[in-house]
Amino acid sequence: MVSRMIQQLHLDHGKSTLTDSLVSKAGIIASAKAGDMRFTDTREDEKERGITIKSTAISMYFEVSKEELSSVKQKTDGTEFLINLIDSPGHVDFSSEVTAALRVTDGALVVVDCVEGVCVQTETVLRQALTERIKPVVIINKVDRALLELQVDKESLYQSFQRTVESVNVIVSTYHDEALGDVQVYPDRGTVAFGSGLHGWAFTLRQFAGRYAKKFGVDREKMMAKLWGDNFFNPKTKKWTNKNTDADGKPLERAFNSFVLDPIFKIFDAVMNFKKDAVTSMLEKLDVKLAQDERDLEGKALLKVIMRKFLPAGDSMLEMIVINLPSPATAQRYRVETLYEGPMDDESAIGIRDCDPNGPLVLYVSKMVPTSDKGRFYAFGRVFSGTVRSGPKIRIQGPNYTPGKKEDLFVKSIQRTVLMMGRYIEPIEDCPAGNIIGLVGIDQFLLKNGTLTTSETAHNMKVMRFSVSPVVQVSVEVKNAADLPKLVEGLKRLSKSDPCVQAWIAETGEHIVAGAGELHLEICLKDLQEDHAGVPLKISDPVVPYRETVRAESSIVALSKSQNKHNRLFVKAMPIDDELSKAIEEGKVNARDDFKARARVLADDFGWDVTDARKIWCFGPETTGANLLVDVTKGVQYLNEIKDSCVAAFQWATKEGVCAEENMRGVRFNILDVTLHTDAIHRGGGQIIPTCRRVCYAACLLATPGLQEPIYLVEIQCPENAIGGIYSVLNKRRGQVFSEEQRPGTPMFTVKAYLPVAESFGFNGELRSHTAGQAFPQNVFDHWELMPGSPLDKGSKIEEVVTKIRTRKGLKPDIPSLDTYYDKLERPGSNQSMDLVLDIADTYVLDAVYKKLVPLTALPIDIVGLNATVDSTLSAWPRSYLPRQLISLSILTLIGIHVLYFLFASASYYLIFNHEMMLHPRFLPNQVKLEIQTSVQAFPVMTVLTLPWFLGEVRGGSKLYDNVQDQWGGWWYLVGSVPTFLLFTDYCIYWIHRWLHHPLLYKPLHKPHHKWIIPTPFASHAFHPVDGYLQSVPYHLFIFLFPMHRYLYLGLFVAVNFWSIFIHDSDMITGHALENVINGPAHHTLHHIYFTVNYGQYFTWADRAGNSYRHPDASLDPLLEVKMRERAEKEGKSKTD
Repeated sequence: MVSRMIQQLHLDHGKSTLTDSLVSKAGIIASAKAGDMRFTDTREDEKERGITIKSTAISMYFEVSKEELSSVKQKTDGTEFLINLIDSPGHVDFSSEVTAALRVTDGALVVVDCVEGVCVQTETVLRQALTERIKPVVIINKVDRALLELQVDKESLYQSFQRTVESVNVIVSTYHDEALGDVQVYPDRGTVAFGSGLHGWAFTLRQFAGRYAKKFGVDREKMMAKLWGDNFFNPKTKKWTNKNTDADGKPLERAFNSFVLDPIFKIFDAVMNFKKDAVTSMLEKLDVKLAQDERDLEGKALLKVIMRKFLPAGDSMLEMIVINLPSPATAQRYRVETLYEGPMDDESAIGIRDCDPNGPLVLYVSKMVPTSDKGRFYAFGRVFSGTVRSGPKIRIQGPNYTPGKKEDLFVKSIQRTVLMMGRYIEPIEDCPAGNIIGLVGIDQFLLKNGTLTTSETAHNMKVMRFSVSPVVQVSVEVKNAADLPKLVEGLKRLSKSDPCVQAWIAETGEHIVAGAGELHLEICLKDLQEDHAGVPLKISDPVVPYRETVRAESSIVALSKSQNKHNRLFVKAMPIDDELSKAIEEGKVNARDDFKARARVLADDFGWDVTDARKIWCFGPETTGANLLVDVTKGVQYLNEIKDSCVAAFQWATKEGVCAEENMRGVRFNILDVTLHTDAIHRGGGQIIPTCRRVCYAACLLATPGLQEPIYLVEIQCPENAIGGIYSVLNKRRGQVFSEEQRPGTPMFTVKAYLPVAESFGFNGELRSHTAGQAFPQNVFDHWELMPGSPLDKGSKIEEVVTKIRTRKGLKPDIPSLDTYYDKLERPGSNQSMDLVLDIADTYVLDAVYKKLVPLTALPIDIVGLNATVDSTLSAWPRSYLPRQLISLSILTLIGIHVLYFLFASASYYLIFNHEMMLHPRFLPNQVKLEIQTSVQAFPVMTVLTLPWFLGEVRGGSKLYDNVQDQWGGWWYLVGSVPTFLLFTDYCIYWIHRWLHHPLLYKPLHKPHHKWIIPTPFASHAFHPVDGYLQSVPYHLFIFLFPMHRYLYLGLFVAVNFWSIFIHDSDMITGHALENVINGPAHHTLHHIYFTVNYGQYFTWADRAGNSYRHPDASLDPLLEVKMRERAEKEGKSKTD
C-alpha cells in the first residue's frame, strides 16, 4: 500500500521541522538532528532565511504494528508502507510550488501555529487542496510556545486548540465536495495532532486513548471520544459527566486537560523549574529512559529530549497518515474527474481510476527540478496509470495539445527514472502507478508541465490553477552586451524551474520577469543571475501589470473594414460579470469544457442566454483568459471560414489592449454581423486578422474603457500598541482595513486589509519601522479591482497610470483616438473625398504595389496556440499607416493635377481658344511651351504644399459627410451648400489675389503669372508654386469649417479646376445676359491686360464692392488690336505694291 501526503500551509508554522521527525523515524537522519537539520531544505538561501522556497519530495519506507493496522479502514496489503512526502513552502509568494505539489498528492498535512491560528494563506491553500479533492489532516504546532512563552493554563490552551480546529472546519465545510465526503477534522477521530516540530514531539488523542483504554476497561475509540469536548471525569465517583461541576458544585477538570495536558504540563513544570527528583519520578512512571549523557542536561535541552522520547512526533504523524489519508488506489477513484480532461470511459480514465500499473501509461509532470548539470532538469511528476521505465517511446503532450492534432506533441524516450530523496536522488528501474518520480531526458520537450502517455487517444491531465498570479515584474538587461545570449538562455531555464514565474521579451526589446511578489521575484532574479544566466545583470524597479476592461456596453456598434475594403466586421464590447471572470480564471468555466455543459452553467449561474453561451468562439488571451468572443450573428455567409482569423485577432487584441497594451480582463466581444467578399482570396487571414483586432479596439473605446489593478489581501499579526502604526502606513498607500480582531487568549491582534500591489513595494520595511518591528504582515494576491474613472478622463489618476505604462513601453503617451480603429460609415474620417480617391487607387493599384515592396510575412506578435494563416501578399504598411498615406497622396495629387491640367487645358485650347489671339503683339514667342514648362515645374512644389490639407482630410479632420439624412437640413442643406461654397471661395480668392498684387508680394510671387498678358488655357496653372497654392487654400479650408457632402465637394473641386482653365482662354464674348454677374473669360482677359481690375474668380460682386470692377466692353477686345495690326500691314503692303 502506498500512502502519500503533502505538508503545507503557513509561513513559519513549522512544516520543515516536522518533516525532520518523519525522516528521522524512517532512519534517514539521526533523531538528535531532527528539527534542526531541515533535511528537505536543499538550497543555501533556504537555510539562511529559515524558510522553504522550493517544494522537495522524499520517499520513506515504514512498517507499522498490526494493532495500528487494524484501525486502517482502507484495503491494505501487509504492514509495509511507502510514504511519498513533499515538503512545500509556506510563504504566499511560493504558493505555486504548493499547487504543483498538490496535483501529485492525495492527502495534506495542514500545519497550523497554535499561537497565530488559521491565517489567510492557510485558507488559500486549503481551498486549493479541497478543490483538487485532497483529504486533509491537521497538526497544531508550536505548542511549546504556548507553554513557555505565553504561560497559558490548561483550559485556555484547550480553548485555543478548539478555536483552531473550528476555523479549519469552517474552511473545509465552505468548500465541501460530495465526492470527497465529510473531511472535517476532529481530534477525537484522530485527524488532529498537537505538538512541537522544533522539539520533535507530538501526539494524537489515539495515542493517549491507547494508554487509558486498558485502565478504564473500554476500547480505544470510546476513550478517544471522552478525551475531547465537554467531557469531565469525577475522580470521586469514578464516573464521566458532561457537566463541569460535581454534585456538590465543585468544578471538575475537563478530561482533555486532566488526562492529556496534565502530564505534559507537569513535565514542563518539573524540567523548567529544575525539580530533578520530580523529573526522575515522572520518567519512571512514563517509562522514558535517558542515555547517560542526556541525564546531565537541564532546561530546554532536557525538556526537548524527554518530550521527544515520551511523545515522538514521527509516531503520531505516521499514525495519522497511515490511518486517515487515502492510498492512491482509493483516492484516484474519486479524483479522476478533477484530474483528467477526457471522457471518463476511455482506457486512460479507467487506468487512472483503477490506479492500474498494467494500464496505459498516464504520468503528469507538475514541475521541473534543476539538476546538478547546469541547464538540465528532472521532470518531476506522478504516475497515475501504467508503469514508467526508460527506453520505450512515449507521447509527451504539452498543455496546448489537442487530441488528434500534432501541435505541442513529441514522441520521445525517457533516458532514466530516478527517485527524489530530498537533496539526493536514487536511480530506479521503473515506477508503477501511484508513485512520484523524476524523469531524465525529456526536459527540452516541456516548458513547465505536461502529460506523458503511451495511449494515442489519451487526453491531457487538467491544467493546474495557481492561487497566486505573477503581479510584480521587472525588466532585466545584461551589463555586458556580449552576455545577451546567456541572458536569453537563462530566462528560458528560469521559466522552466519555477511554476509561476513568467519571462518574455516585450515589443520594446526589454526582457521582462514577473513573479508573485517581491520575495518571489528576489529569489527568481538571484537564481537567474547566479545559476541560470550566470552573468551580472541590471534590474529595473519593480512594476505592476494591470488589466484593461470596459465599464459599459459599446454606445454604438463598431465597424472596421478590411484593407481591401471588401469585408466589414460589426462588433460590440460589454463587461463580463466579475464572478464569471473569477470562474474562468479558476478553471470552473474553460475552453476545454463540453460546449453544451458550459452553456448550461453560464445560463444557470451567470444569467446568459443559452444560445449565446453555445456560440462562444474562444477565451483569451492565451486561449484561457477571462475574455470571450461570442458569435451572435444570424445567417452570415462564409462566417466559419474566417473563424480562425477572428480567433487569432481576438487573442492578439486581448493580449495587448487598446489603452496601454496590457492584457484585457472581463470583456465580452459580440460579433453582430459580418459582410464578406464572395471570393475567398479577398477574405484571407491577412485581411481579416488586422480588421478584427481594430474592431475589438474600437468596441472597447466605445464601451468606456477601464483599468483593473491587482490587490493584495494583507494579514498583519501585531500587539495592540502597534495598530496605530499599521493604520498610518496603510492610509498612505491607499490601503483599506476591513477587519481588526484580537486572537482570544493572546495579546495579539489580527488586522486584515486590502492593499494595491502597486503600493506594496517597501511596505514590509516601512511597517516594521512604524511598529518597532512588532507587526508581521502576509500579502496574498486577492482580486482585481476596477480603478475609478476612465483612462480617457484627462487629469485623472487612471489616465496618469496609463500614460506611465505607455511611456515605459515606448508608446506615444496619448491613447489612440477612436478614429484610428473605427470605420463606421457615419464617422467623418471615413467619408473624405480624398479617402474615396485613395480607396479606389489602393484597391486597383497601390495595394499590389505595397504588397510587393513591403510584404507582411508574420503577425506583429506571436499568438500562442494558434496557427492563423497570414496572407503572404499583405503589406506590412496598412492603408492607415501615415508614411504610406503621405506617399500615396503625393503620387495621386501629382498625377491628378497633371491629368486635369492637360485634359481640360488641351480641350479648351483646341475647342474654344481663338488662335488668332496668338498674333497679338504681346503674345510671346513659344508662349504655349513656356506656359506648360512653368506649370509642370510648379506642380511638385504645389503638391507638397497641398499635402497637409489632403492628409488632414483623409485622417478624418474635415467636416465632409456621406449620408444626406444624417446632416442637419438634409437635402436643403446640400443644395444650399453649393452657393455657400462658391461665395466663400470667391470672396477669399478675391482678397488673396488682390493682396498678391501688393508691391511687396507682386514681384516675387504673382508677376511670373502676369507675364502671360495674352494667356492661353495652358497659362491657368503657370504660377509661381506658392502663388498657385495660396489661391487654392479657400477650396481646402471650406470643408474644415463647414459640413459638405463628399461627392458634391469632389465634383465642385473638379469644376473649379476646370473653371480656372476656362477663364484663361482669352475669349471676349460680350453682350450676354450673365456678364454683369459672372466673372468669365472676358473679365479675366481684362485682368491680364490691365492688372488691377477683375480679381474675382466666379462672380463680379466682390470686384464691384472693392471698386476694382471693369466691364468687358467689345471695344476693349484685344482681338481688335490684332485686326487693326493686320489691316495696317495690308495697307502698308498695298502702298508698297
